[in-house]
Amino acid sequence: MIPPARHLRNPIDTFLFNLYTNRKPRTRFTMQRVERIRMAIREVTGIDPAEDTSERFQDQVKARQYFMYFVRKYTKLSLRETGLLINKNHATVIWALECVKKFQDIEPEYADITANIDKRLKRLLT
Repeated sequence: MIPPARHLRNPIDTFLFNLYTNRKPRTRFTMQRVERIRMAIREVTGIDPAEDTSERFQDQVKARQYFMYFVRKYTKLSLRETGLLINKNHATVIWALECVKKFQDIEPEYADITANIDKRLKRLLT
């Protein structure tokens, strides 16, 4: 039985993450990638995606969606594990992935931000 994600105090705390997921410990490499993704999104958008996950302001929601999208793109974390990083469930992660893909085609600004984050991540993660 997995406790609700709201009990996580620090969303990207490796120990709690491993405890809640009941899996073998994640490598430091994976968690470093997650931190770099978080840092890149914070640099581009000016918003920390894992800071206050209860807010529903559009900019904060977009930052969280970018975070979930790039965590899925650059790590092998499952939907559930990705959601646990920021106290969300797997359905929210699926919705975020769909939104990022959809809005890239519709809104040029969204596509530019996504491309900018992706460019930074390629530089940070290589």
